[in-house]
Amino acid sequence: MRLAVPFIRLTKTLVPVHRKDVETEVIFRTQAGRNGFWFHRHFTLGPNTIFKFVSCLEQMGGNQVIEWMGSLIGWHPTFAYKGDRVQLDHVGYAVASVFQCHH
Repeated sequence: MRLAVPFIRLTKTLVPVHRKDVETEVIFRTQAGRNGFWFHRHFTLGPNTIFKFVSCLEQMGGNQVIEWMGSLIGWHPTFAYKGDRVQLDHVGYAVASVFQCHH
């Protein structure tokens, strides 16, 4: 993964940090008439360093969802309700020609 960090940082595909106990604030947002659910994540990496990461979870039909990242790459899982939890099972990745959930 270390070799991929410059690509990850440039494309904002993932959070380019690998460490434990990172203070994180997540703000959830929706918009009327849009088929998306936004995650605004703020990772506190130091006293004056906050890394911001935004993605959008979009339902594709049935139990299929894609979490779109800023690079137009999406994580494609299925979801199922298991008691009081939601289970996500990885299906693959997707590439969009147009970002589906505009920030």
